[in-house]
Amino acid sequence: VIDYLDYAASLYGIPSQERSAMIVKAIEKTALADKAHQTIGTLSRGYRQRTGVAQAILHKPKILILDEPTNGLDPTQIQQMRELIKDLARTSTVIISTHILQEVQAVCDRVIIIRNGMLAMDTRLDQLQVEKKLHLILDATLAQPERVLREIPGVVQVNRGEHLSLSPQHCGYVIVLDSDTNKDEIAAAVAKEVHEQGWSLYGLQFETKDLESVFAQISTQ
Repeated sequence: VIDYLDYAASLYGIPSQERSAMIVKAIEKTALADKAHQTIGTLSRGYRQRTGVAQAILHKPKILILDEPTNGLDPTQIQQMRELIKDLARTSTVIISTHILQEVQAVCDRVIIIRNGMLAMDTRLDQLQVEKKLHLILDATLAQPERVLREIPGVVQVNRGEHLSLSPQHCGYVIVLDSDTNKDEIAAAVAKEVHEQGWSLYGLQFETKDLESVFAQISTQ
């Protein structure tokens, strides 16, 4: 591993007097100290992946592109690689190319989807996953709670959400929120109204989308 990193450092044009320190730093970052004197061919897939990353970060790049960095790794190695990527992202822009959508949700701040060579989506994950909709679950015996809920400032629409019902005794509602209003404040107002009406509240949360559902939607367009 050390010989390989020394060779890679020479290709990067790193001066010989600086190589040792930079190689040691790369080995520390990728937790390769125990394997530094082993032949790369004898390493597990996880450690070979780490060796590749060590080579890529030797010269402290501002942009680091990783293609399927966790492919073929076991669960422990996947977690270690994710932690390494997060650490690298503190000083570099890290671009991950992958078809494993769970990987994107685990380590990325921003997602770009390319479909047929064209940009299909470019957004931050936190903006993607939380929509301007509230899921509310109340007692099914209530008479027309929709009318009361529509009167709350910031509520645009209230629809029945039968898929949200926990049991026949419960009834779900999907509350569409005004996009220009603070969603957290509206949620607090909904909870307050439910309390003041004396209704039993069984569930209140924002509607979320996972990346797989978004990808499936884009793929069918």
